[in-house]
Amino acid sequence: MVEGARLESVYTSKGYRGFESHSLRQYPTYPDMRPMLSGIGENFELLGNAGDDTILLGVNGAPGGAGKADGGEGSDEYHVWAVGAVEIKDLGTSGYDEVFLHQIDVLEYNYDRFGNDLVFYTDADASDGTISAGVIFTDWYAGANTIERIWLAENTQYFDASHFPV
Repeated sequence: MVEGARLESVYTSKGYRGFESHSLRQYPTYPDMRPMLSGIGENFELLGNAGDDTILLGVNGAPGGAGKADGGEGSDEYHVWAVGAVEIKDLGTSGYDEVFLHQIDVLEYNYDRFGNDLVFYTDADASDGTISAGVIFTDWYAGANTIERIWLAENTQYFDASHFPV
């Protein structure tokens, strides 16, 4: 381990804490880097601490991927590659939070309000009448709209939070 490195605490949906889970990876944090949390597989839950976090939901090209994430306080970045349903609910009220939807193409995205949630999904996912993949911003319309910017694939188009008024 590099001197000055530290590991952040992470909990999965099953309450497992540790570094040997196949559905959870932790990366060392160096003094000049932000903490990085990564979830792959099914039913992961990533919880950031106070401070600026980088949260990786799924891995580019990896099968499966469904879970939840909350970056907490600070300026957090969420990078989403998961092919299952991912829920993001950022309860932090400080910082500037951004979400990068790497798997949703600019030409085939949709977004809708479902109850209190804001949901981004692709045309292909909606073709059977159900949404089993995509990104769910949980309780967006019930006060949990603390993410300032949402980017679509290739980072060529974005939406500011004001685009989705409460």
